[in-house]
Amino acid sequence: MDRIATHPIPAVVCQHVEEAVHLNGLRAVLVTAPHVGLFQLRRLDERLAAHLDGIAVAGAAGREQCVALLDAPSAGAVFVATLRAIEDGDGRLVQRLLAIAESKPETLSGLARALAWASAHDLRSMVRAMLSSANPLWRIVAVLACSAHMVDPGAALTSALAEEDSRLRALALRMAGECGRQELGEACLEATADIHCAWDL
Repeated sequence: MDRIATHPIPAVVCQHVEEAVHLNGLRAVLVTAPHVGLFQLRRLDERLAAHLDGIAVAGAAGREQCVALLDAPSAGAVFVATLRAIEDGDGRLVQRLLAIAESKPETLSGLARALAWASAHDLRSMVRAMLSSANPLWRIVAVLACSAHMVDPGAALTSALAEEDSRLRALALRMAGECGRQELGEACLEATADIHCAWDL
């Protein structure tokens, strides 16, 4: 569905962007808080979704404000910009966001949360390409997307278990368990050789 507004109001678009960044950061904290239940999270998600829809409806104006945040990127800024890039099918912006996540690891959590929020349909072709990338971070992001949507990455998971990058192997180990890949038991044991601590997003 085409949701481009003809005359978006800049101040309103700015408010949508700022609130989306704020609520995403709040959600990242509350989702692991023991005193927060599903009802509270659902209410928060509804508010966040409303602001994300406002950004999408604003079309180019919403996209521009999301991209402008990347001049001083935070995890929240990367979250909203990544969602726009995925929904718009903008491969160049996705590559820029991946480069930001590589140079500023503290923003990777925002990218991961965007992958979990985006629809599996919008992610399919992008993730398929990233699973075969030569860049370990791209493969990490792809495995995170598969994990978030409970999709078995197939042969790419076997390859990830043998990677030199211990972060990628740690994610692959978790994914192997989530997918019930019992045939990878021996490969999983070998993959734990130098993984000394948990790595999570």
